[in-house]
Amino acid sequence: MMAEGKIKMTPLVEIHDGVMEFPGVKALDQVNFTLMPGECHALVGENGAGKSTLSKCITGENQMTKGDLVIKGEKIKIPAYNVRESQKRGVAIVHQEFTLMGDMTGVENIFVGRYEKKHGHINWKALDKRVKELLEYMQCDVNLNIPVKHLRTAERQIIQLAKALLDDPKILIFDELTAVLQEKDIENIFRII
Repeated sequence: MMAEGKIKMTPLVEIHDGVMEFPGVKALDQVNFTLMPGECHALVGENGAGKSTLSKCITGENQMTKGDLVIKGEKIKIPAYNVRESQKRGVAIVHQEFTLMGDMTGVENIFVGRYEKKHGHINWKALDKRVKELLEYMQCDVNLNIPVKHLRTAERQIIQLAKALLDDPKILIFDELTAVLQEKDIENIFRII
């Protein structure tokens, strides 16, 4: 406890002097960033400023070449840090580019790699129930039983968001989530956030 009854909170994410270099390009240069519980940040900058690169360093898609990454008070060992590891730590991302498989249904896309099984077979009933609860929470109505290639852009983005929310992340990153959406769909996404 701190003075006057205030509790010291541990930052969810800290980056200290973060550097990310690609061959011939320094995408991040001495970046410092802190995200506290309950905060919402917007990274603003022109194309090539490093916004997506920073996000990918937090999610383990990229590894910083220098600097420290700290998640929930624990210093991350950068070379071993990857997307699976970040998911275990409660980090999720929704990319601007679709990472969905067009010939698979919404349900299949949401649970790909995380199918619940019963007696060695995928438990579709349990998955349908879980995804229905998730969409109710998001207050969205999307047909998840058809291939996603037949859905509108906004509906596909809802599926990507549902996939990110599946494991109840504590850190949720949106990489230009609304760039390809119409105004009414943007308002719905902001309501969900």
